[in-house]
Amino acid sequence: MRLGLCYNVRDGRAARGRWDDAQAEYEDAGTLEALAAALEEIAGRPPLLLPCDPDLPRRLAGARLDLVFNIAEGWGGRSREAYAPVLMEMAGIPYTGSDGLALGLSLDKALAKKLLAAEGLPTPAHVLLEHPAEARHVDLPFPLLVKPCHEGTSKGIRDFSRVETPAQLERVAAWVIRRYGRPALVETYVPGPEVAVALLGNGPEVRVLPHAEVRFPAEHGFYSFECKTLVAEEVRCPADLEPRLAAELDRLGRAAFRALGCRDLARLDVRLDEHGRPWILEINPLPGLSPRPALGRGSAAAAGLSYTEMVTAVVRAALERGRPRARPRPPAWKEQIRLRVQDPAELARRIRLDPADREALAAHPRELAFSITPYLLDLMDPEDPACPVRRQFVPSAAELRDPLGVDDPLDEAEHQVAPGLIQVYADRAAWCASTFCPSLCRHCLRRNRFQAARPPQGPPAGLEAVLRALAARPEVTDLLITGGEPLAMEDDALEHVLARLREVDSLRLLRIGTRLPCTLPQRITPSLVRLLRSHAPLWVSTQFNHPKEVTPQAAEACARLADAGIPVLNQSVLLGGVNDHAAVLKELGERLVRMRVRPYYLYQCQLVRGTAHVRTPVERGVELIRSLRGRTAGFAVPLLVLDTPYGKVPLSPSYLRGREDGAVVVQSFDGRTWREPNPPGGCGHAVG
Repeated sequence: MRLGLCYNVRDGRAARGRWDDAQAEYEDAGTLEALAAALEEIAGRPPLLLPCDPDLPRRLAGARLDLVFNIAEGWGGRSREAYAPVLMEMAGIPYTGSDGLALGLSLDKALAKKLLAAEGLPTPAHVLLEHPAEARHVDLPFPLLVKPCHEGTSKGIRDFSRVETPAQLERVAAWVIRRYGRPALVETYVPGPEVAVALLGNGPEVRVLPHAEVRFPAEHGFYSFECKTLVAEEVRCPADLEPRLAAELDRLGRAAFRALGCRDLARLDVRLDEHGRPWILEINPLPGLSPRPALGRGSAAAAGLSYTEMVTAVVRAALERGRPRARPRPPAWKEQIRLRVQDPAELARRIRLDPADREALAAHPRELAFSITPYLLDLMDPEDPACPVRRQFVPSAAELRDPLGVDDPLDEAEHQVAPGLIQVYADRAAWCASTFCPSLCRHCLRRNRFQAARPPQGPPAGLEAVLRALAARPEVTDLLITGGEPLAMEDDALEHVLARLREVDSLRLLRIGTRLPCTLPQRITPSLVRLLRSHAPLWVSTQFNHPKEVTPQAAEACARLADAGIPVLNQSVLLGGVNDHAAVLKELGERLVRMRVRPYYLYQCQLVRGTAHVRTPVERGVELIRSLRGRTAGFAVPLLVLDTPYGKVPLSPSYLRGREDGAVVVQSFDGRTWREPNPPGGCGHAVG
């Protein structure tokens, strides 16, 4: 599917003064970036960017698009929001949101109020002033609110817009008419709380999202421009409303949505009077879609929708009301998880299995449980059982022959201080935040303990216990978030987890241990990277074991992390038949370095039950590291380690041969000997 994005963005020009609101209705760059990223996840490729400017007709001409996501405000008069929809209709291109007529009606607040009143919907009484002198004849009870008739986003609404006297009314009306060149709308001021009613969908199925109550600080009783730009108002979502009032707001929302001909999404702004009765201030068919906590975003989140899911719902609503079209696809990484292969018969259709492996899978389905994404299957040689990717993910009958293997070789159960929280070192801990992995590595340290059938729904259940344990251990300053696969969480759940962890004052560094840059690079989306970047300092540790895994998709995923300033380390596992050759490790290290991933550790394969056929002698790893020294860049050579219940033990070859006659004797990478003058006391001092 090919999507477009039509928009107006603030251009960053210097404002004419502190209260310059000329571009208040336009989106900021962060919102545009988040929306483009969500559309890319939906369609599988970036949207065509369509700035709403005088060149828009030319851009639309010949554009082959299935749908345009429209957030364009246009420019100029009261019909400005209709520009983009009308041009897209002329070009025959479907688009999201309301059509030009509905947008024009809703932007003209006086016309919208007349239409709402004609439908029997409550809206404050109003008067339209074309000239300041007309204010002397206004026959409405004070206090009153004065605002431009054809603006949005609090343009022209200031703290002084609430007036108490005829003189104030005339003065503020004159200011509005002069400054904005538009009539001034004067309406009865409703003093009570404000509630936003967000709507999503069309027709009888239009969905009312959880209501959001806006609580203003004492000095700002309404949504003035000062309040929007200087003060952090409190938004409570879902709002704590009496059920009868909530049901009435649902009814008003649907009725106003229908009365003004809105489509796909809108937000109704309502205020409650001193008796708790609701009054419709206006309806906004182009509500803000900022990824930051806001009215619409908060309502969507309270409804259980991530940002991408909210955008997907709008796209789907637009497609469903037009001629039948393909539904928008879920993000590519979720589709990979949905389509993962877990059935032996399906696996046998995709790759050629050895008869012994087929029999073992049938006889031991639990011990040989597996999960492989389509992405990994595409990397495998379907005919070669020795394919290095196959050896890592396809179960083998050899796994059943392992007399030394154990389920918990690092005694992690003994080091657990909270659910999933493991502390071996004084200053560091590891938290198994997820029990789900999209693809099960046959050599996984926790292969027999973490095999949840479904991706996590929401934050981990043990989060609060982990937070309490960390707060009680201020010496822990470095936390590794691992699993399972922590990045299998939705963005919103992961955002919640990271935000809560950042509340622990003693935690100075967060690390995420994930294999997904290698095994599911589609997960490293722009929105995920933005999320991780917002919680810096944060490091990512991943695992590439063979050069065949360093694909263009994996390189792009790692580049996104590196470009965001997130360091990426690689921790390979030494596996027989996969990477136990110097040439393979050399190529792997150099490919990693080229994509800005630092080869960090080469782990000796653990005594995990079922891994005897891929475990190598410790001496083999030492020999391989020695063979790499001097033959590739030092930072492309990982540190060989054996992980034990007492921590990691380096297994590096020794190049120190001892001392002779006041010199230290060392051996170079190619076996030659060097004697470096180096008195035992150092710096001329005697050894005491």
